[in-house]
Amino acid sequence: MEKLKQKEHDFSAKLRQGSIIDRLREYISFRQNSHNPYTLPKYGPVSINLDITSACNFSCPHCVDSKIINTGKQLDTEAILRTIDTLHQLGLLSVILLGGGEPTLHKNFEKIVSHVKKKGLQLGIVTNGTNPDKLKNIAGLLEKKDWLRISIDAANQDTFAKSHIPKTNITLRAILNSARELKSINPVFSLGYSFVIVWDGMYINGDKLCQNVSEMSEAVGLAGQYEFDYISFKPCLLRLGDSKRESIFNNMKKEYETTIIENIKTSLEKANRVTDGNVKILESVNLQALLNNKVHELKKQPETCHMQFFNTVVTPD
Repeated sequence: MEKLKQKEHDFSAKLRQGSIIDRLREYISFRQNSHNPYTLPKYGPVSINLDITSACNFSCPHCVDSKIINTGKQLDTEAILRTIDTLHQLGLLSVILLGGGEPTLHKNFEKIVSHVKKKGLQLGIVTNGTNPDKLKNIAGLLEKKDWLRISIDAANQDTFAKSHIPKTNITLRAILNSARELKSINPVFSLGYSFVIVWDGMYINGDKLCQNVSEMSEAVGLAGQYEFDYISFKPCLLRLGDSKRESIFNNMKKEYETTIIENIKTSLEKANRVTDGNVKILESVNLQALLNNKVHELKKQPETCHMQFFNTVVTPD
């Protein structure tokens, strides 16, 4: 389970792998000695976040990609396959299908997954779990190093419905049952229960979000009951006005921030008492910053993003 934490949620661990360390050294040397942008090292990215469609059958009020959802844009299948082939030749090691929309809504989702695995690439899939048949069809292709994470964000049906506003009659229990079936088909890959933490008093576009802090421990219990390998907790992000910037707290009084942090800490401690060790609890970088009162330090970003050389996004937008 420690490998799961490092390989899926700690990108710096990827850069320390023997197969990548030479690339890292070459990039550092390039940054130190060259001012010519056309002399980049010959490698491509180590990992890509591949957004294959903007279509989504949820209307999550807290969605950070809400402005590009259901715009009708999606990547052409042949273009996706060519991109994977090209980047693989340049050293690509992993692909994550997420963001922009629900990947299983792409008409050739299964073909794309099959192509990624034929290349021997590590695969991560972030899904809302509403297309169980497509997921079952690809479950057998997944290996021990692969993972599939389902966006759930709740522990009861009422919170689930308010958090996602699904466009079909899908229920929380149906998604959990389907998840357990995936593990019965193929127990070797890592199955994740994604939980975006929403606290009381959060508003987006004037609409109050449904809080779920009180359900964190119950969610851990469900994760264990339905054979998830891990549950990942991360705080809900707010967009700052019309900008693309995101923030955990937005113009909130310090004393209220403190109350929120203490409530989350209490719920997280309770969640850790619930797990029997079979379900790993993962905390995002943003959550760790929040719990350690370092949220405002996240706003201090470097002028140059070095990570984009190793990890980048391929999107129809």
